[in-house]
Amino acid sequence: MDILLKCAAAAITAAVLGLVLKKNNPETALLLGTGAAVALLAAVFTAAEDVFGFLGRLIDVTGLPDGIVPIVLKTVAVAVITGLVSDICKDAGQAALSSACEVAGAMTAMYIAMPLFEIVLETMGKLM
Repeated sequence: MDILLKCAAAAITAAVLGLVLKKNNPETALLLGTGAAVALLAAVFTAAEDVFGFLGRLIDVTGLPDGIVPIVLKTVAVAVITGLVSDICKDAGQAALSSACEVAGAMTAMYIAMPLFEIVLETMGKLM
């Protein structure tokens, strides 16, 4: 909860500064917003050790194959990065580029998740 409050305070501060800068220098405002977003994501990911520890225990207890959780984590990372890049493109006034990033992110997530689909198909084949 502490990290969320710190991130929220930093995001609001960067947003207000961005609004002030946007009037005279929109390029600098865009760079400020992008830098703040990257810094916030870095802070959150470094604080995620407990989550990764829990996922490791989950794999041990449930007996899930080792490859499943990394696939899910990679897919979530693709979604987060895609959303961030898409929003940055929208802030820069590049709606078409934003949409292209979203399509690329969706296709990348599908590609990463393909081994999960293969597991489902194998399981269905064994049941039939």
